[in-house]
Amino acid sequence: MSGSLELDRPRFPALLLVLAGLVLWHVIRLPEWPMFTALALFAWRGWMVKSGRWAPPRWLLISIGVVLLGGVFASARGVPGRDGCVALLCGLSAIKAMEARGRRDVLLLIFLGYFLVATHLLYETGFVPAVVLFAVVLLLMVLQLAWHQQDSRGNWQMQLGPLLKTILTMALQGAPLLVLLYLVFPRLDGPLWKLPADRHQSRSGLGDQMSPGSFSSMVQDTSVAFRSDFQGKVPDESMLYWRGPVLEFYDGTTWFREAHEHESPALPEAIGQTQHYTMRLEPGSSGWVPALDAPSSVPAGTTLTPLWQLRQSVPVNTAIRYELDAALNYRATRIVPQVRANNLRLPQGLNPRTNALAMRLKNLPDTSRVDEGLRLLALQGLRYTLEPPLYPSSAVDAFLFDGKAGFCEHFAGAYVWLMRAAGVPARVVGGYQGGQVEGHAVVVRQSDAHAWAEVWLEGEGWRRVDPTFTVAPARIQRGLQAAVPQSELPFMLRDQAAWLRSIGNGIATLNRSWSEWIVGFDQARQRAVLEKLGLGSGVDDVLRNLVIGGFTVMGIVAGWIMWPRSGKSLDSADKIWVKVRRRMRRAGMTVSEATAPLSVLAMLNEINPAAQAAHAALIHAWLAARYAPVSSQHVKVLKQAYRAWRRVSLRPSRPR
Repeated sequence: MSGSLELDRPRFPALLLVLAGLVLWHVIRLPEWPMFTALALFAWRGWMVKSGRWAPPRWLLISIGVVLLGGVFASARGVPGRDGCVALLCGLSAIKAMEARGRRDVLLLIFLGYFLVATHLLYETGFVPAVVLFAVVLLLMVLQLAWHQQDSRGNWQMQLGPLLKTILTMALQGAPLLVLLYLVFPRLDGPLWKLPADRHQSRSGLGDQMSPGSFSSMVQDTSVAFRSDFQGKVPDESMLYWRGPVLEFYDGTTWFREAHEHESPALPEAIGQTQHYTMRLEPGSSGWVPALDAPSSVPAGTTLTPLWQLRQSVPVNTAIRYELDAALNYRATRIVPQVRANNLRLPQGLNPRTNALAMRLKNLPDTSRVDEGLRLLALQGLRYTLEPPLYPSSAVDAFLFDGKAGFCEHFAGAYVWLMRAAGVPARVVGGYQGGQVEGHAVVVRQSDAHAWAEVWLEGEGWRRVDPTFTVAPARIQRGLQAAVPQSELPFMLRDQAAWLRSIGNGIATLNRSWSEWIVGFDQARQRAVLEKLGLGSGVDDVLRNLVIGGFTVMGIVAGWIMWPRSGKSLDSADKIWVKVRRRMRRAGMTVSEATAPLSVLAMLNEINPAAQAAHAALIHAWLAARYAPVSSQHVKVLKQAYRAWRRVSLRPSRPR
């Protein structure tokens, strides 16, 4: 096929590498088999280009496409969600690369590359990924312009430097319009479209259950869970308990929660002033909004449970901001009988030694039982560690009397069992504790996950009790790094990784600003910015008029560009030729657009034979600029010849 020779150029393998790189980036998040199938097809196509082989038969490519489509639907168990649709696009792009023959196919592949770039924004909207994707878009634009700049012989008329300069110039020319649209284009409350959620997509962060190892495994994840910005001083670290799932039921191995239908949701009574703050919650929270304990307001987009937990009303897959208030001191003195019974229930036949220990507390007042229970834990010689042993079915007995080593979930679970066995209603609360203080903000990571206990005391209500503080107070006062040996910490939390954490914190700051002002530029922020620009209360009218006026202007410009014209646009050589003909007409000569250059030369020589050299120089310079291979030097020579010819008289020469 005639166009196939274009694909032997170096730029086609470069395009294959760009597309394969975009697919490879998806391997970490999408099903492996369609991704590796696509990568194998790209590698196969690259080998074909290098070896000069033709593409496989069409029936084979159609078979691969059918298998890919069926596999994606089978994996999704129905209509594919986001992951399935992106995987399908990656596979079909690779199949298109296999059958590419000429320039049309290459340009289609480049446009598929733009779509592949956009698919990454369905997963990552941070600053660093955005910079990388912007560079990929520039590279695709360079390749696209390079294919448009081929001459009729298939030669490339521009090298990489001029191509890149042209693309950057175009980008800078479009930047003012981009900024204008960014500021004034109306923001919608919801997305224009969305794919169905992927049913089997795993989420990190807090879950609805707690078993041995649940929280200690989260310590290995140093990614940011959320950031809270306070109005004024940040509370003391020992008060930074971020409330998540409340677990009231225990089956001997796992603490879990069930639907709470015994009482209506109600906020606890705040004692003293509340603390206002803004939370930016990263995706992957499993629907929990870990509010500072205890929440005293319910922000828009969340619901409150009877256990003072905040949950997202609708699952959100992007970072989201919440305005919250917290009561650091609170009281809730009401408890319904069914809730009291739930928080006294224990499985039968387990942990006899802990039950015997609890018998010592039975005759004490409730408050004394709580304090004495903590003292008994302290006397057991327990050790706080990220690497606890595996305990058998009677895990509380094995932890308190045998292994004596555990993480926060072991301490919280053991203490709640001890309190229930002693007749005090108690439950486990999961969430986060502490965080990295940065001025008036706190950055909380998944590694700050923590579990503690709550006990019910008559006349006081629910009281937070953290048995981990009894054994490892440094964990609550100064964080995880101060509570366990360096050798047990993930590498990013160790002292020798401080410089890496500094880099990571800098990137996190960039990501936060990028998310707040670019990705999270919603209606409220847009309104605030426009009001600062002096648009006042008529923001809606201004936005509407700007959008209508902008589209009207763009429509007029587009119509003017697309309006059919009698002639085509002229280059430098054609413009000079028009001037030559115009001057000849003024001199009384009959010349039209169809008059050949050599005929023009004959007419000029006839009218002024003495200037034959100037006439010939003009005509030959124009022919070279018009028909020789493109060169700025030809145009320069033509301009010089035209200026010299302008000094020549076109009046008929008189005989002497």
